[in-house]
Amino acid sequence: MSEQAFGVTLAAEGGSVPLARRTVHAVLTGWGVPANAAVLDAAQLIATELVLNAVRHTTASGPGIDLLIALNGHHFDITVHDRDPRLPVVPAAGAALRNGGLAVIAALADGFGGHLSVTPDSTGPGKGVTVLLPRPGR
Repeated sequence: MSEQAFGVTLAAEGGSVPLARRTVHAVLTGWGVPANAAVLDAAQLIATELVLNAVRHTTASGPGIDLLIALNGHHFDITVHDRDPRLPVVPAAGAALRNGGLAVIAALADGFGGHLSVTPDSTGPGKGVTVLLPRPGR
């Protein structure tokens, strides 16, 4: 169960990428994550990359992309949900970072003691890509 949660639906367009980054910053600092915390920088980069991936793989005429942020005890998670039925391959630990995308996100999360997961929708097409990160100071 989340201590706190925030969600917003973004348009499947490029302008949503910087909006996601700003939203993660505002929400997490509002919940007490220090503005100078390295994990906050990582969270913003992760949200940027996840939303960018969703924009690339979702049609602009679709229902949008959901950005969900939740604070749970000793961690917080960032989930980006889209309606594309194709599931991305979660890279193995130590995957080549030069390929970018989820390999960079997974390595960044791992560097903070977190992890990346992909969950297919149980009620229709789409999936959620979630990154769990530690809550600073806990």
